[in-house]
Amino acid sequence: MRYLFVLALVASASCAGASRSEVAPQPLNPVGTWDFTADFEGQEIAGTLEITGSPGAFAGSVQTDIGPDAPLSSVTIEGQIVTLIAETPDGPAVLELTVEGDTFGGTWALGAAGGTLRGTRRRPS
Repeated sequence: MRYLFVLALVASASCAGASRSEVAPQPLNPVGTWDFTADFEGQEIAGTLEITGSPGAFAGSVQTDIGPDAPLSSVTIEGQIVTLIAETPDGPAVLELTVEGDTFGGTWALGAAGGTLRGTRRRPS
């Protein structure tokens, strides 16, 4: 019985030590210029996503070859997922991006239209 008690103490001490040494992941920072391609009606469209600011105060815009710049009205981050709302002349476009380092993959939706997109963050010059 005493052996089980000592074993339980050793096991809990090991677990407690392991959890103290774990480092929490850094929060995702989406700020930067991202070049992307999006599927649009069977075509690949090039674009640029600019995100500026800081958590709670992000801003920016989406630019593509097929329309005017669309300012971002919302940027939310949950884990590695960034959800953007861009205001277009045809209504709000929703982009949901899964970010891994300096790349992303995701989806976009504007009304009944939608597709996939993928991009890469530009390195600062």
